[in-house]
Amino acid sequence: MADNNPFNSFAMRRFAETWSFQVITSSPRYPKSNGQVERFVQTIKQLVRKAVESKQDIALALLQCRNVPVTGCEYSPAQLLFNRSLRTRIPTMSATTAPDSFRRSLKLRQDRQKFYHDQHARSMSPLQPGDAARVHNGQS
Repeated sequence: MADNNPFNSFAMRRFAETWSFQVITSSPRYPKSNGQVERFVQTIKQLVRKAVESKQDIALALLQCRNVPVTGCEYSPAQLLFNRSLRTRIPTMSATTAPDSFRRSLKLRQDRQKFYHDQHARSMSPLQPGDAARVHNGQS
């Protein structure tokens, strides 16, 4: 999932085609459609602000954030992406990897969320020639 910029460029579409994955874009001017990402951006901004105020290394703060498990999930973003934990200054007993069964359960959970969302969402009716339409150019 991504906003349209820069993920809607020709180079990105060609890259996605080469590596056989699909980029699903959302409306960049409609934050509700990408709420999880908007919340994560808010969290990272707060993390960076705290690191700067306390004169700590921002890279270490971000590394630690990537190694912390997501709420409602026993694996961190690093474990989900790289299938292993990243090295940090905090000692750990062993690095657990995210099994395929977890990836399947995550997909099932996402599908269930989509199912319940789609029950209350409705598609826009098709426009006909001559229908009135409003255009927002991005300015207040």
